[in-house]
Amino acid sequence: MKVTRVLILLAVVALFIPHVTAADVKKNDIGVVVGYIAPTSDSTVQGIKTEADATVDYGIEYKHKFMDSNRLSLGVSVLFASFDVKAAGQKIGSIDNMPILVDANWHFLESRGLYVGVTAGYSTWGKVDVNGGGNIAVKDNAVYGANFGWDFGLGEHWAILTNVRYLGQKVETDDPNVPDESVTVNPVIANVGFAYRF
Repeated sequence: MKVTRVLILLAVVALFIPHVTAADVKKNDIGVVVGYIAPTSDSTVQGIKTEADATVDYGIEYKHKFMDSNRLSLGVSVLFASFDVKAAGQKIGSIDNMPILVDANWHFLESRGLYVGVTAGYSTWGKVDVNGGGNIAVKDNAVYGANFGWDFGLGEHWAILTNVRYLGQKVETDDPNVPDESVTVNPVIANVGFAYRF
């Protein structure tokens, strides 16, 4: 009877210890990021090479780590950037962009710092403000791609976030007064940020 009680006690302790350990690991990061968006593609519009210029972006990011697997996380980023639009190498206007991105990540290390994943999301665009007056409406669009990153813990509650994404993306006109055209953007987005862990 005494042995049975000891075995039951050991079993209870064995079940309890992993939960205590998991509770000590912070599962959520929320922070601010800043970075660089560099379009990798351009298009020919009415015989003229048209492209979006590289620019700075900034935003907020949230990531939740699923502790049961020790390997998976889901992240959401809301970014903002303003692009110069060029035709034949000359700036013809500018356009604002706000991508809302969801990342599903696989973490290589037990520390869950180094990861690779897939990205999907939705990108909202302002109108192209054309130099000299006027504007051109463009369509919002879905985006997809891949990402990788490495997060560095700073003590118990802080972290430095790094991430690089490649997105498949086009900008299409949505204006009845303008011919239907599209510009391929396909940006690489590199971000670094500072997060609170809880």
